[in-house]
Amino acid sequence: MQLSGISNTKGRLALLKNKARREGTHIKRLLRRREHVVVSLTSYPGRIRTVHRVIRSLFAQKVLPDLVVLYLSEEEFPHHEDDLPAELLSCRGHDFEIRWVSGNLGSHKKYFFAFSDFPQSLIITVDDDIECRNTLVGELLELHRRFPHAVPAIRCHLVRFDGSGHHLPYNDWTMEVGNRLPEACGVPSMRLFATSGAGVLFSPGSLPKEAFDGRAIMETCPRADDVWLKVMTAVAGWPTVSAPGWQGVIPIEGTQTTSLWSVNQLGGNDEALLKVYDHCAKQLGIVDIDELLQDDNLAGL
Repeated sequence: MQLSGISNTKGRLALLKNKARREGTHIKRLLRRREHVVVSLTSYPGRIRTVHRVIRSLFAQKVLPDLVVLYLSEEEFPHHEDDLPAELLSCRGHDFEIRWVSGNLGSHKKYFFAFSDFPQSLIITVDDDIECRNTLVGELLELHRRFPHAVPAIRCHLVRFDGSGHHLPYNDWTMEVGNRLPEACGVPSMRLFATSGAGVLFSPGSLPKEAFDGRAIMETCPRADDVWLKVMTAVAGWPTVSAPGWQGVIPIEGTQTTSLWSVNQLGGNDEALLKVYDHCAKQLGIVDIDELLQDDNLAGL
């Protein structure tokens, strides 16, 4: 009991120290304004008990965001705060908000509403099942400053094409280029496919207005937000740039029983790509998305 009490005391002191650092950073930024950085994420009942761990990992960033926003569906949490765990509610403050939205766009909620709520901000997306490494925000901001007209991402795959210029099946792409093709990192390219849950930074203008068609999203790729975001940034003419270094992710234990990753790897992304391509051809007049996803920046890889 005594050891447990000491451990709890240390934990509380660490949280208080972290809060003081966040408050100090907030005051400094009010005095010397730079980019306004919002980290946006969503969750659902199956993961709401552990999402506070993601929030706290964002509070521990070496470069702190200005605001973290968790978007939750009123459909899934009809009693609002009464449906949420105390650990999550205790995180609320000037740099963390919970916002309620009507309807349910699934994982797309992580970015969909933030763009209208914070139109001039840099929006960083993360997932609700991964504790973010403490350099995530800083790495993305550094890449953004080097490549202001690209979409920086912590974890990227390299799209592969056949001899006719058509993309190969998702499982034939080169996964996690930081681990396998380090020369592909730090080079903006349309061929790079970002995984938004591991950390991606979107600047104003990086997504076109067509990206916020909720009906089209639900008809084409309700469970594949990465596919929709990749195609839409390509439509806007924005390449992706990958951070260097290890690009694996370590999920929070107990969060993978209903993982979108496992579904999409088993053909879900391929099906979503076909539907999104068809939507772009019929509704946007863009017949060949594969042509948009190619450039010479990573030629030979």
